[in-house]
Amino acid sequence: MRMEVTKFFLSIEKEEKWLNDMSSEGCRFVGKHGFSYKFEPCEKGTYRYCIDQRGFLKNSEEFVGFLDELNMKLVHEQWGFYYFEADRSCSTEKIYTDIKSKSSFYLRCILWLACIGILNISIINHANGPYFLNISIPIVANTVVLCLVLSAILKYVWNILLLHLRK
Repeated sequence: MRMEVTKFFLSIEKEEKWLNDMSSEGCRFVGKHGFSYKFEPCEKGTYRYCIDQRGFLKNSEEFVGFLDELNMKLVHEQWGFYYFEADRSCSTEKIYTDIKSKSSFYLRCILWLACIGILNISIINHANGPYFLNISIPIVANTVVLCLVLSAILKYVWNILLLHLRK
């Protein structure tokens, strides 16, 4: 029996952790539409998930092929995010292991979040009603999203700094 769960994440790491937690509860991730995740029942802890944010890079097929050779199959792709599934036969724990590739991953996340932030600033600058108690709902909602985006960007910058300080 298929199950559908709607969730929103600004952190790829939290989304990845949540997918792995769902797998440990016996739910296999099979796809996504917007913010709705689709699951099928499976044996608990059979699958492990990794997410990568690649954007619209020209070598995406090579990257997917490389991970396929490591027994990590592409489950879903949406908005430049690649969702990989590994079963027990895969010995790879994480996609990125060296400092340079982890930093590049965090920089891609920062770029994606910066695009969302710029869009929100544009909406805030041009927002009008609807109003609730003389407060513009789009201004308040987009300001909250902008604050969340900025905090996520700061977290990723902090992660990059920690990577380079631990060298």
